[in-house]
Amino acid sequence: MIKAIIFDFDMTLINSLYIGRKSRQMLGEKYGIFMKSITEKQAFGMNHEGFAKVLEKDNPDKLDWQKIDKVNMEYMKTIFDTESLMHMKLLLDLNKSGIRLGIISGNTSQIIIDFLKNKKNKGKVKFDFIFTTDGLNKGKSKSDLIKECLNNWDIKSIECIYVGDHPNDIIAAKEAKVISAAVPSGLHSKEELKSYNPEILIDNLDKLKEFISEIKT
Repeated sequence: MIKAIIFDFDMTLINSLYIGRKSRQMLGEKYGIFMKSITEKQAFGMNHEGFAKVLEKDNPDKLDWQKIDKVNMEYMKTIFDTESLMHMKLLLDLNKSGIRLGIISGNTSQIIIDFLKNKKNKGKVKFDFIFTTDGLNKGKSKSDLIKECLNNWDIKSIECIYVGDHPNDIIAAKEAKVISAAVPSGLHSKEELKSYNPEILIDNLDKLKEFISEIKT
């Protein structure tokens, strides 16, 4: 019986590929800062501070990484405020089922909280926990945060699914000993994700319903 589902955020619950590209475009146009040494796929596996440090290294005559990070997050917040949650019906069905929902992300908690309350989302979906790898949890891994969720909810690892679009999400789920679910909604193909042996591999997030008997639609 599934009692909890924890989601990655970027490219799992929101199309942040567009947001990332737009914010990088704005950084380039205003400050002449461009991503040079890493690919877009590599960038999506990093937290925001790590990405800012790469941009500082790629553009040594421009802003320091702290300023780059601040400006980039401001740009992203502005764009997030105009976007909607993907798979809203699935999430609302999960709420109705009584399954606990959480988010664990390398994004910032404030951006995620503000996004869930923006004019398009209006706080319709209830998430019991939002844990990010910044702030108080800086230095903790996603697997650490998954374990914290389980402890707070008093839920066994076999009763929890962690859903993400990146190989790192599969690895984190396996380290935390929860059920790993992978969806190729980001920059990694279904074949790439399959090579990491997730317990659940689905074409899109709505198919998660097939693995959860508690959902009634």
